[in-house]
Amino acid sequence: MAVISRQRAGYRFEISCGLKSCFERLGLKPSYKTEPEPKIIMPLLKLETTVALSDEKKQALLASLSKLVAGTIGKPEQYVMVVVSPAAILMSGKPGNAAFVDIRSIGGLSDDVNRQLSQKICKLLKESLGVPPDRVYLNFTDVRPGNWGWNGDTFG
Repeated sequence: MAVISRQRAGYRFEISCGLKSCFERLGLKPSYKTEPEPKIIMPLLKLETTVALSDEKKQALLASLSKLVAGTIGKPEQYVMVVVSPAAILMSGKPGNAAFVDIRSIGGLSDDVNRQLSQKICKLLKESLGVPPDRVYLNFTDVRPGNWGWNGDTFG
């Protein structure tokens, strides 16, 4: 038994049937890729840190993070948003320099990309803020296009 989905004119069609007959009904050739990769990638990186930042240092950090995300995910920087905010963080029961990084995107994230982002961001935070990598948590979220809004609409 197979379920085949197809998107047409904003509607999703699903057909349940035997695999061969499903493909024949839709006029498709079998493919083993079950979910198409979204073409829209709108990365957002939110950094919360205990480190006090001057406006100059904050602007430099915003620019560095924006370039890092765009380059690693492979999307033009015009689609990237970066937010840096101060935070009170207690990590491992101890105060001190720490950071939480939340990365969200419509597509573009994978185990390999997430690992690269983790390595690069931790290195940047160590070099620019003095936050050790073991005091940084990162969260990666692949967001459905219908759950991301912009310009009075959603991407879904």
